[in-house]
Amino acid sequence: MAEFIIEKLKWGYEDEKMDEHVCITNVIFSPDDEIVYLPEKYNGEFVTHVGYTQNYTPAHEHWCDWHHPSKGSEWVKGKYTLGFTRFTIPENVKKIIIPASVKDFNSYSVKNAPNVILEVDENNDTYTVKNNKLVHK
Repeated sequence: MAEFIIEKLKWGYEDEKMDEHVCITNVIFSPDDEIVYLPEKYNGEFVTHVGYTQNYTPAHEHWCDWHHPSKGSEWVKGKYTLGFTRFTIPENVKKIIIPASVKDFNSYSVKNAPNVILEVDENNDTYTVKNNKLVHK
């Protein structure tokens, strides 16, 4: 059975309210996994994000940001950002089922497994699957 590394992540700006999200930051698959159900809850809270990690470096080190200091912005300093994670998905995994609670799924996390079928709980208000690609409703 797959093991999930789940963390409570915060992001936003240090001078504003930091939003907290329960995130699956990694999945450790077992050799017996064919169908993997991502958990909907962790410690009584809904899992809302998949495939991110917390990173406390300035945003411009991770992606293009129009607030980059070279463009005259000072307030990038201290910005909490998210890094992306890529799950190592073995060939025995055929399907990953995403629960209704997930509101943000980093598709980069499953890019190394193009043959894995993604399925979304029918009660998910954010995502559906078309041509085996996760798309916003």
